[in-house]
Amino acid sequence: MYYEIDGAEGNYKNLKEIFSKIFKEKGIPHNGILTLRFDENLFVDKIEEKGNILYGRFGRLKENHSIQARNKVTMEVGDIFDKEAAKEKGVEIFSYFLIDFETGIICSVSSSGAPSLGIVCKVVEEMGEEYHCDIVRIIIAKEDVLKRLYSSNSIYSIKYELPMPSPELADLVNIPQKDIQRGQATLIGEFKNEPRIPLLENVDMRKYLPKLLKTADEKKFKQLEIRAKQTDGCVESFDLFEQFSRQKIKIEDVAGREAYKNELYPSMLKAYKERKNELKLYSDRHEFK
Repeated sequence: MYYEIDGAEGNYKNLKEIFSKIFKEKGIPHNGILTLRFDENLFVDKIEEKGNILYGRFGRLKENHSIQARNKVTMEVGDIFDKEAAKEKGVEIFSYFLIDFETGIICSVSSSGAPSLGIVCKVVEEMGEEYHCDIVRIIIAKEDVLKRLYSSNSIYSIKYELPMPSPELADLVNIPQKDIQRGQATLIGEFKNEPRIPLLENVDMRKYLPKLLKTADEKKFKQLEIRAKQTDGCVESFDLFEQFSRQKIKIEDVAGREAYKNELYPSMLKAYKERKNELKLYSDRHEFK
């Protein structure tokens, strides 16, 4: 199982070893939990690990925050504990996460202001060079978590509730675009795990196309759909399609205008390699013929 982070890729099998080693060497034990402290205000707790699943928690100290509550009768807001104590000790905001080392799926539940999943990288950065791990940043919003689970072969079915999904995610579950625009749509339901069309929006084709094709081939997708921020220069990557010639490729720009649509056959690819100058990428319609 491979992951992609800012265009780089690596293997998840190293993550378990990296996490185990750094927590063992640098973790501070307390009440059955190991804690890594990266600076005065940032912490990561390893709460429990069973098999390939790690359950943990990020904590960030917010010095200028306090815990308050509203009186539901008078509507007045007051401090739950002493203001001076809050100033002196600060308030730590937590987010909890699960990492599946086998599939690479990361899920988190965070409160407003909680540290992002990018902090996972701080763990890896300590030992990343030793294990040749190219992790730069992991950022998964709630919708991105759903998208990743949606195409995971390790998940049979998922129950979900997501208000105001993006158009491409709504397309996957057949929610009308007009409902999205009116703000009425909420995805509530359960889907079964079947191969689906991978979608990637607003990307640089030359950077992501090789990875998309590799993923599509592994999962036996019949079609790719890509909404790209630029299509100019994509012809440079067309030789990558040779081993995926059975697939239908559809590429659109961000505005949804069809940039080009074609079925790629081995003979066409052979011709492209032999006579690149005879195959033109029209600048007006970005249509590959």
